[in-house]
Parts: sequence; C-alpha cells; structure tokens
Amino acid sequence: MDIEPKEIKNVRKATLLSIIPGLGQFYNKQNFKGIIFLTYFHFVYDRTWNVWHSSFI
Repeated sequence: MDIEPKEIKNVRKATLLSIIPGLGQFYNKQNFKGIIFLTYFHFVYDRTWNVWHSSFI
C-alpha cells in the first residue's frame, strides 16, 4: 500500500493568483472551472467598464 505525498502549495503564489478570479483554479488544477470563472469575470468586467466609461464621456 503506497501513499502518495501531498503536493505542498506556495501560499504567496496562491494569494497573488486569487486577485483575478479563475487563476486560483488553474493553480489548483481545476482547469474547466478556471476557464468558466475567467470567462465570466472578463464578460462582467468588460460590460461594467463599457457602461462606466460611456457614462463619463
């Protein structure tokens, strides 16, 4: 019975990647979830930026 050692994660790197939604999922090897989060974040950010930017011009 072999026990696989757990992979030790870098806390600083995980914290920095959590600033942008989706990058933390890629770090945790949850690629599909990362793609969904990144796509959603980009869509919402783009929509919000366009609304905000057009209201001040």
